[in-house]
Amino acid sequence: QELKIVQAAIEPNGTPVQALRTVLQNAIEKQRPEGERSMTSPEWTIYNILEMRFVEGKKVRDVAKRMSMSEPDLYRKQRLAIEAVADALLEMEEATSSA
Repeated sequence: QELKIVQAAIEPNGTPVQALRTVLQNAIEKQRPEGERSMTSPEWTIYNILEMRFVEGKKVRDVAKRMSMSEPDLYRKQRLAIEAVADALLEMEEATSSA
């Protein structure tokens, strides 16, 4: 099924791939808390994982070390971060559908 948010983003972004990247980046940015970025504060955990793993492409080992957590803990929190992005995408899609 095609997402309306991606379809709406194609024209300003050029290709479907670029549109999808833009939509995903927006969903990740929705996870960003207010204030100054911190690598160790709990409210920044989800955003930091998403940013470093999926935007910057860093390895699990490097992200875990930078965030002062174990790799298994990072994997558990990464799963939550991905769910948060999926929820944001659903909200964005519903907002597009009702507009």
